[in-house]
Amino acid sequence: MNVEFPVTESSAVDACRCLEKFASSISISRKTLFCLDHALAEYLQNLYDHSVAKTSKIDFQFSENKITIVVRDDGLPYNVIEHPPVDTTLPLLDRPVGGLGIHLIRQLMDEVHYSSAGGWNSITLIKINSSGGSGSSQSTENKHSFEH
Repeated sequence: MNVEFPVTESSAVDACRCLEKFASSISISRKTLFCLDHALAEYLQNLYDHSVAKTSKIDFQFSENKITIVVRDDGLPYNVIEHPPVDTTLPLLDRPVGGLGIHLIRQLMDEVHYSSAGGWNSITLIKINSSGGSGSSQSTENKHSFEH
């Protein structure tokens, strides 16, 4: 399923509605949908808040118990993979501002990949479908990569 949206304050809501429609056509757990929904919404909100992107193109795929969401945008390149990890051991008031959304995406997804070419940025979010409505992810290790 492919969709295209202008990057606006409602992009995240609109894209998550499309994700839910896509999810209803396949068999995925509530936990998997929850993780995908939150990661997608967080990424698109960051795109709206911090990017000059005008357009986002989203592709939803399901294959061999793996859900893949590819978001392409025409904004300035920003590699979320290279963003330094958040030190969650620090007290909240001692932490620098920023990065919690990217941290959340990394924690929710089994794999996150970024690339930028031809004026388009691309982030790929991959989640292994958990078994059952409250089961845990089958992946034991998160993978992150960057291509330029």
